[in-house]
Amino acid sequence: MKGFAILTTKTGEEPNRKVFKSLQKGVARIGWSWLPSLDLRMLKEKEHEGGLSEEESKAWRRSNIFLNVVSKGDLLFYRNQPEQGLVTIVKVTGDYEYRRSDDDFWSRRQCKPVRLAFPLADIPDALRRHLNIRGRLNEIRDEPAVVRFYKKITGKTPRGQTKPSKGSSRRGQRAPTAGHVTSYLRPEKEVVVRQRHRAYAKALDLFLRNRGITAAFEKNHVDVTFVANSRHFLGEIKVTNPPDAKDAFRMALGQLFEYRHLHLSKALPIMFNDHKLDQQRLELATELGVAVVHGHRREFVLQNPEVNADLDALFSHPSK
Repeated sequence: MKGFAILTTKTGEEPNRKVFKSLQKGVARIGWSWLPSLDLRMLKEKEHEGGLSEEESKAWRRSNIFLNVVSKGDLLFYRNQPEQGLVTIVKVTGDYEYRRSDDDFWSRRQCKPVRLAFPLADIPDALRRHLNIRGRLNEIRDEPAVVRFYKKITGKTPRGQTKPSKGSSRRGQRAPTAGHVTSYLRPEKEVVVRQRHRAYAKALDLFLRNRGITAAFEKNHVDVTFVANSRHFLGEIKVTNPPDAKDAFRMALGQLFEYRHLHLSKALPIMFNDHKLDQQRLELATELGVAVVHGHRREFVLQNPEVNADLDALFSHPSK
């Protein structure tokens, strides 16, 4: 299993939402492919003949590994997708294709999402440093690090890799399992956060019950799931300070897309916060189809009612 870092949005730029939506649908795309003549298969033939134009030579030089080196089973790490500081990781499942679209990024491969909106800070240093190399498409020159990371986040061993025998782990270490999360907080702060998280969940449960809805909490690691008017919803509860609102948003976004992909593919995601989300991040959540609810004591306010009519009717509206 090889790994490749792909950059579709530079640091400080507005993320390319079309690329992320394609990844959600199982299509991995790269840039330097906006003309019929830039099909990498055609460029490969012309390159052998020595007949590439300056534009074709540039596209071939920067993108040829997407045709020649990337193969089924490899991981693609999309930096700054769907937001700065997040990484979307997909596994290649198909051969190279070239299809016209209304923008750049005609070169593509079928893929399977592994983790959507994964915090860059949570990627191990040995792997993260390869994601920061300049360039829009780079091979990660540390295949063991790629394999270890894949096993850690999925609990699976890639095909062709040898599983460690029983008892081969280092003494005192626990092999990572799917769904296991290491706390980033000191023990005393973690206790406080857990207490506030439980209080928020209890208030939300009462709120929903008073409206005739029975919710399930902490099922398959999902904070809350419920059904309203035959529509399924899944939610992630985030209390803050600690963590700060920015980090809480990134974690919630990644968890919502991951849980939906793993457990409830047609459910609408809801981010339950103990604070009002700022306008910039609210716009991002709305564009990605994520409902945002601000809960305080016994009141729960939907910040973006345009996302879903059922939630619009269920939750209070923000004050003007």
